Amino acid sequence: MKISELSPEYRQPPPHAGLLTDLNRVVADVEAFDTSDTPAEKLAANLRRIITNLASADAAASSPGLSAAFRLKVWTLAFRLWNASVDRANSNALPRGPVARVAEAEIRQAAPELLLLAGLPDGVPNATAKAAALFHRAGMVWLGLGRADLASACFEKGTPLVSAADTKEDQAVLLELNLARARAACGAGDYALAIALLSRSKPLAAASPEGVRALAEEYFVIGKAALDIKPADPALDASSLLTQALDLCEKAAVSPCCATPTTPGSTPTTPNLHGLRNQCLRFLAIERLEANDYEGTLRCIGVARTSPGLGEEHQSIGYTALRAYLGSGNLVEAERELQGLIANAEALDNVCVSAAEEYLARAGPEVALKVLVALASRCRAEVATDAAVKVTTKVVEGAGGSTARAKLLSELVSDERVVALFDGPATTHDRGTMHALLWNCGAEHFQAKNYETTADLIEVYALSMACKSGRVAIVSLTFILGLYSAGNPMPMTEAAVLRSLITLLLREPGSEAEILMYSRRAKLRKTELGLDAFFGKGTVGLHELHWFATNAWSMALMVVKEKKYDYSAEFFELAAEFFNSSNGEDDANRLMVCKSLIMCVSGMLCAEVLNKSPLSDSDLKKGVEMLTRAGKLLPLIWPSAPATSDKLENNNFPFLHTLNFYQILDKMGTSTHPQQLQLVKNFAASKSCTPGLLLKLGKVASEGTQPNLQVAKFVLNASITTALASHSPNYGVISAALRKLICLAGSHDFNGTSDAAYDVFRQAYQIVVGLRHGEFPTEEGKWLATVAWNKSILAVRLRQHSVARKWIKMSLDLARHFECMKKHISMMEEHLENFQETSGKEPDECSQHDGAPSISMDQVLMVMRGHNQLVVQQLCLFGSANT
Repeated sequence: MKISELSPEYRQPPPHAGLLTDLNRVVADVEAFDTSDTPAEKLAANLRRIITNLASADAAASSPGLSAAFRLKVWTLAFRLWNASVDRANSNALPRGPVARVAEAEIRQAAPELLLLAGLPDGVPNATAKAAALFHRAGMVWLGLGRADLASACFEKGTPLVSAADTKEDQAVLLELNLARARAACGAGDYALAIALLSRSKPLAAASPEGVRALAEEYFVIGKAALDIKPADPALDASSLLTQALDLCEKAAVSPCCATPTTPGSTPTTPNLHGLRNQCLRFLAIERLEANDYEGTLRCIGVARTSPGLGEEHQSIGYTALRAYLGSGNLVEAERELQGLIANAEALDNVCVSAAEEYLARAGPEVALKVLVALASRCRAEVATDAAVKVTTKVVEGAGGSTARAKLLSELVSDERVVALFDGPATTHDRGTMHALLWNCGAEHFQAKNYETTADLIEVYALSMACKSGRVAIVSLTFILGLYSAGNPMPMTEAAVLRSLITLLLREPGSEAEILMYSRRAKLRKTELGLDAFFGKGTVGLHELHWFATNAWSMALMVVKEKKYDYSAEFFELAAEFFNSSNGEDDANRLMVCKSLIMCVSGMLCAEVLNKSPLSDSDLKKGVEMLTRAGKLLPLIWPSAPATSDKLENNNFPFLHTLNFYQILDKMGTSTHPQQLQLVKNFAASKSCTPGLLLKLGKVASEGTQPNLQVAKFVLNASITTALASHSPNYGVISAALRKLICLAGSHDFNGTSDAAYDVFRQAYQIVVGLRHGEFPTEEGKWLATVAWNKSILAVRLRQHSVARKWIKMSLDLARHFECMKKHISMMEEHLENFQETSGKEPDECSQHDGAPSISMDQVLMVMRGHNQLVVQQLCLFGSANT
């Protein structure tokens, strides 16, 4: 619609003609950049002033407000301003210094700010999408300047305009805003928020292949970063992120719009996805390899190799495949991959050498000559000689017997193709290294009186390596002989008798004390005589030992049901001892050792509560030692898959380990607070961590006689970030953690001036922005808005007007995102307006000059007594809410 086509009432002069004239003049000045000498900084300042005046005119109670015609003119001028800012950015005539670039970004942002103030005039199609799109583009400019904070502010302003996603245009812009917010969050290091935003974007991206590809690219970028930096944050899981990117590529690839064109000269609607898909597969294969998932690695590589349009294979594919086959023990396929990598002209020499070293380390020195010859025919001279030294070193270190090693070494170094590598002055250093290897091996055989072998090595040394001088130094030989004697073997009857006794006692009710006594004796005799002497040798002895271990575990579980925790702790301790002796390197035994140690400490803690008798210092020390042992075993035996449930089940012993360790340390005084913090950090970085379990730890840390507030804050924040990073965030857990953080911050902020509580509220607001109705618990949202409002009341009573204004605005911002608070927004806005009019006339205690009287604690307490009554009155506005 053109301006001239509007009805007559829209062509009448608007009520705020002065503002419109002022804006028109500044926009014209922005447009005339090629003839005007007004600096960008002044233009930006003029626009800020006009935006402030417009906001005041629209919000003033005595003003008639902005007419529809006026709003439409503002829209027209805003788009003129935007087009002019784009022209300025494309011009080479303007300054490009850091200050000027910031000012130009402010000019560009002024356009969507004007649209936001003007509202949604009739006659402008897709007005919300247009305004939000300009906020997105302005934010991207800030992002390009490295100002992630200002970029996020733009994206957050644009998001509510299209959050309803009523039209395709709204959906497309909302997707762009979510992806941009994720990019800004990554720039700020807030990966959990970035992942949460990407997760929200899936329904929006599904509407078009272009959207799916854009989302896949963001997942790939974050996943690749996670693979590179390997962060401790459990929210940043490279495998999950790369898998998400790959799945999205698959979805986009099957779309008709992404199909490969069959007509010559035609192009698909979206860019070809094969490149991105293959990158996802390559990096996912590397991630699986680092997790020792060799089958998963090879599956990724197999899919990548069957992809169309692969072209010349990337060197990392062959190298990763070789390492996976070596890890799985398939040397035949590993050799085939090494041959393919060496034949790949695009592969770098050092990659081929590294691959050859890894293959040789597993295949043995027998294949050394074949590997070295292949490298010599492919690599540059300086690389080939270095490889020859490395391969020879592997032969010397890895061969079985000394005679066999000497034979292999002689054959390898005397091969004419290898000798040719060391011809010339450029290989002097590598040739000297080879001399040393040969000489040391020959000296070893000389000391062992293997003279024939020594002569062979000296011949190779002198002839093949072109050595001009033969020298002998005297090599001292040291023989270290380790002899192990366990004494005379004990007859197996002792262990058999003890087992028979315990078996009989098991039939007698209430015989736990006697069973425990004979079990202790078995442990003592095992230590005195040794395993073989006490239990017997071979399979029979192992079965005997396993019986004592499983019996101690079963007895511990039985007495736990009877709440005989003293007995349970001792039986679990015995079980750990026996399982540890029964082939402790076996994963099943290590698992039982770990469980027994953790459960032993659980028994000690339960016995303390039941008996109402504090643990002694020796018991606390014992508990620390046990849990330290268990902590070393947990990474070796526990499944690497992330935990999917907050319930304390048999598969979540890592949490029980952390909880027990925390409680033991808590009983040792505040000096252990740093250890408690490191403990929970380790748990938060583990695969067993879930948001709900972190929330439980946060509650434990914040309660009791000696709360560890540093730990509480860490685990509560970790609970929030972990929940946000999940595919389906549990906003119940998130809101509970936010509430706990706010309470912790408030308990140390007597006069309301600390930023700690406000930072939590700001975090809550960022989480709420963009969520659909009902996703965030309504009562928690109401609680957040109410508490923020109440904090402003205390600040008013303390004459901290700037603090009060901050909290009022926070309460209002939160209220706008919850349906239950919509009926209070007009009252809150009116209150804010009245407060802003009156607060400027009174001094602000937050900005006192040096020497001015400060607020004492007595004054704070007196004000808080009056504040309690005001809080009750204000709560009536919102309904009940626990503060």
